[in-house]
Amino acid sequence: MIVDNRARKVAELQQFFQSYIDKEKLPGVTVAVRQGGELVWEQAFGVRDDRGTPMTSETIFGVASMSKGLTCATLAALEAEGKASFMDAACKYVPGLRVKGMPPETLLLHHLATHSSGVPPLPLLAWSLAFHSPDPADAPEEVEKLEKRRREATSKVASVQDIVEYFRDGDYQPMGHPGMYNSYSNDSFALLSAAVDRIAGQPLELVMREKVFKPLGMTRSALDLDASEAAGLGELTELFNKKGNGFSSDTAWDVAPPYRGCGWVKSTAGDMARFYEALCYEGVVGGKVVLPGAGTLYGARFAELPHDTAYCYGLMKHPFRAGGKEFYVVEHAGGLHGVATKGGFVKGSDGISAAVLCNWEEAAVSPLLAAVFAVMLGFEAGTSSYFWPEPDGEPAEPEGYVGRFHQDERFADDVVVELRDGKLVSVGKDEVKRLAFRGTAKFVAEDAELAQARWDQYQFFFDEHGQAKRLRVGSRMYTCVEQ
Repeated sequence: MIVDNRARKVAELQQFFQSYIDKEKLPGVTVAVRQGGELVWEQAFGVRDDRGTPMTSETIFGVASMSKGLTCATLAALEAEGKASFMDAACKYVPGLRVKGMPPETLLLHHLATHSSGVPPLPLLAWSLAFHSPDPADAPEEVEKLEKRRREATSKVASVQDIVEYFRDGDYQPMGHPGMYNSYSNDSFALLSAAVDRIAGQPLELVMREKVFKPLGMTRSALDLDASEAAGLGELTELFNKKGNGFSSDTAWDVAPPYRGCGWVKSTAGDMARFYEALCYEGVVGGKVVLPGAGTLYGARFAELPHDTAYCYGLMKHPFRAGGKEFYVVEHAGGLHGVATKGGFVKGSDGISAAVLCNWEEAAVSPLLAAVFAVMLGFEAGTSSYFWPEPDGEPAEPEGYVGRFHQDERFADDVVVELRDGKLVSVGKDEVKRLAFRGTAKFVAEDAELAQARWDQYQFFFDEHGQAKRLRVGSRMYTCVEQ
């Protein structure tokens, strides 16, 4: 009966995936789903290069920011051995590190791992990519963008020390003391990578292999800055770019030397699903502890909020409600050149875990992972994995939300919030979104396509005059620069 039920679910997922991949014209996708300690479904779709080489389940992808969970799992294993603690001061392991104007001991490893250092989004990763990645082939507009970043950069960001110095003396204003605000920071994970190096007395690459990959049987995974090690394992995908009505592929992997544990793991969907399964079981698989300290990555330290996403240690936890039932999904996404990924597990389930990897960075893979979780839990494939309360009423003083909000990461445009006909809207280059109030200075951007997407969640923070001074969109914090 269980086998038959799984077979029905797999058939439903196969149909959904194929239909979605055809509709979105995705070049190559792999998926792996596990439950109860078993591989339930693993399949490859499409191709891994523009010469038509078929994708297989053994194909290796970059997983980009899904790497963050692996970095935190490595540190958790070291913590379980008594070698360090997430609550240690970061400067203990990264000499000279401090947030500008703050005592060094106030910045903990915990703050780096939860994106709560108080440092706003910075341009450092964009600068590092611009100086160290290959120039994109046949894409003059992208080369122009890289050259602009090189001209504006005050550092090539070739080492962790460059990030340490910018945190201490750079051209930015802290949002507040560490722990006050949460704003996604790739730079924090570059620093966390260096901390693991010092704690373990050997490079993160080797520690992750010994503490995570080997115990979990992740034989086709590597923390690999330039993809050379992954290429040696065979069946490494190429990276796709949109070209006219089709695609071209290249092997120009993004490179940013200090950002290793931030986003440079190469892996397969099957290996990543094993990782998330181990997390779902709090590190114990088949009666054996394979990932010590895994439960600390998303457990009691991080409250389960009824309406919001909580960022844990390299993982995001959010509610999923369907059919009168409530679950919590723990997951992470990733994106770099030729990389669009997402993976995670359902907390408290019988090991429902999965990973979806695509070799085109503009692919929206979230609906695919959401379909996996919905179907495996017994719901329809189109069920949203995000839950927001229904919009209710309007803010009493909407003019306090108006302004232009900016962040310096260089990967996003400013957010402009205006009042039009008495209603708050977010104005972009090509679209205007109505902001639907849902209480406590939080809104959802109403959009037919993305109404349930996390990155369309807006949260405002105010100064003593009742004027919005900061705005978090999704996981990034923006600062008001014009009212």
